[in-house]
Amino acid sequence: MGGHTGISDIPSLNLFGMDLDKGEEIYYLIWSILMAAVWITSNLLNSREGRAIRALKGGQLMAESMGVNTFRSKMMIFLISALFASLSGWLYAHTQRFVNPTPFGLSMGIDYLFMALIGGVSSVWEPYWAPAF
Repeated sequence: MGGHTGISDIPSLNLFGMDLDKGEEIYYLIWSILMAAVWITSNLLNSREGRAIRALKGGQLMAESMGVNTFRSKMMIFLISALFASLSGWLYAHTQRFVNPTPFGLSMGIDYLFMALIGGVSSVWEPYWAPAF
């Protein structure tokens, strides 16, 4: 797959016969996927399962004492976050048309951690308002 040198010559996206090979053309696709992800997340957090997920914030033992299946809730959180991460990686790869591991190092992980800490993790919209480092 290219190892440390990365993957090159990734083809541009082709949706419904349109070739999305420029940033201006893929812009609306990225924003529509982002808005769909925000909508899904906010609806999830306002559901019964979302209350169970929020109960996990107080600790696993406390959530289990209230009847929450913690394994199921943690698995659901993991699968949804993996889906969102794979979608963002797919969009990133087709936008850049070249992928290597350099941009995803330790410093970028620390930046995302600070964005979550400064922006907050208690609501869907707070991390979006965090300053970009």
